[in-house]
Formats: sequence, C-alpha cells, structure tokens
Amino acid sequence: MPSDAGMQPIVDWFWTCAGKALGYRNDDALFSFEGTQIGYFKGDEIYGREGNYLGEIGRNGRLITHLNKSRWQRSGFFPERGKHLEPPPDAAPENIEAGSKDFRIPRQIK
Repeated sequence: MPSDAGMQPIVDWFWTCAGKALGYRNDDALFSFEGTQIGYFKGDEIYGREGNYLGEIGRNGRLITHLNKSRWQRSGFFPERGKHLEPPPDAAPENIEAGSKDFRIPRQIK
C-alpha cells in the first residue's frame, strides 16, 4: 500500500495580485497557510470575522478587493482553525484592474 506520508491534500490556493501565496479554501472558509481563518466565502466574495467585505476571487486564483464594495456587510463568524499547509510557490505579479486594490489580510488576523 503506498504511503501518504509527506503528501499534502489537494486544495484551492489563492495568491495576491502581487503574486504572494496567501491561503487556501476549505469548504466556504479562507485560511492562511498557517491555518488561521481569514474569512468566509459567499459565492466568490470573501467576508471577514465581523462580516465586512474583504475581497473576492479574481483571475487566475488571485484575490482582489473592489473599492466600490468596501462598505458591504454580511453576518460575521467565529473563526475556525484550519490545517497548517506548506504554501505553493509565489507566482508572477498581475495587474490590478481599475477601481480595485490588492487583497490584504486584516490586521487583527496577522
């Protein structure tokens, strides 16, 4: 029987537009590679612990924040603990579309 030792689970990884590996999705939760829950998904949009809009999935697995949605609000959540996973390599930077900014992890999570 083959050994699974050292193998990582297959997950959806996300990067910032600057190309920095940021985290992964497990069900409707976004986790940092250290296992800290950053937010939760509502469709392609990501909301923080207090329900504030953080950003959404853009092209090629990049997370981006649309400035016109910065006041959007949903229900908050109590964060869960995810698995610590080795992050994938950083990627080449991509241009940020007009009216948007690169995704950032909220200060209270860092």
